[in-house]
Order: sequence, then C-alpha cells, then structure tokens
Amino acid sequence: METSILVVLSKFAFFAIAFAIGYVIIWTIAKLSKGKVKVDSFAAINVALYLGLFFNLFMIIEMPLAIITVLVIAIILFSRYRKSKRLI
Repeated sequence: METSILVVLSKFAFFAIAFAIGYVIIWTIAKLSKGKVKVDSFAAINVALYLGLFFNLFMIIEMPLAIITVLVIAIILFSRYRKSKRLI
C-alpha cells in the first residue's frame, strides 16, 4: 500500500516539476524575445510535453515500447497545434 502511494506521489511530483520547468523556460524565452512570446499555462504545458517527448526519444533505445509514449505525446502536441496554431 505504501509503495503505491509513493509511486503516485513521485509521478505527481514529476509532472509538477516538469510544469514548473516549462514555466521557467517559457518565461526566459519571453524575456529574451522582449514579450513576443506569451507566458501562459498553454505554453508551459507544451514545453513540458516537448521535454517528455525529448526524453522518451532517448528511452526508445533501451525500451522499444517507449515508442507508444512518443506517439501519444506527438499526437497531443499536433492536436494542440491544430487547435491553436501555436507551437509553444
């Protein structure tokens, strides 16, 4: 029971950290571009998804089933792009 709670908390912590890193990255890009890039939750989530895509591309070498995660993230990013016409 305790290990399942720890697994859930560690996954939640990973997503919270990825979201926070996304905000920091997009805030830095916005400051460097002098406000041309919007800083919002949409952009932070996209950056977190790009980070997940990047790390899972390297995981394909060790675990071939990681291709499923790569495909899911790519489909999510593509559908978000089609809806909003924003890459970040």
